[in-house]
Formats: sequence, structure tokens, C-alpha cells
Amino acid sequence: MKKLNLLICYNGTFEDEKALLNKDTNEVLCKGDYYHDKINEYIEGFISGLEYCGYEVEKDTIIINPDNELFDKLDFYNDRY
Repeated sequence: MKKLNLLICYNGTFEDEKALLNKDTNEVLCKGDYYHDKINEYIEGFISGLEYCGYEVEKDTIIINPDNELFDKLDFYNDRY
């Protein structure tokens, strides 16, 4: 069985924004916010699709703040300004 290690990233300055990252390749799989993209459902659907296709999905979560290098990589909105 194929295995994927995913990281669900929460924006520490704007709680409605999230991203899904492949931990092995550091690839951003999807990103968005709740209002425009319904990102919670999008991520859940993405993971469900992977599982349906036979992938074993391991997922972790992290809160990303502006001092984390991933904040810029994910192009997160900084609501602290």
C-alpha cells in the first residue's frame, strides 16, 4: 500500500486559512480559506480521494506563524498588519 505523510497547516494569524502539504516532498497540495474555497471540506475530500485510491494517509497538524519559514512558502495572509 502506498503511504503519504501529509501536514495540515493552519494560518496562525488568520484562522480560516489552511494548506495541505506533502511532508515527504514539501509540495503544497492545496491552499485556501473557508469563505472563498471551503478549504475544510476541500482538504477532507482530497484526503478521502487519496484513501479511496488505495493510499494510506498519515496526517499531522501544525499552526504556522509569520516567524516560521513555511508561512511565506504557503503564501499565507498575515492578519496582524
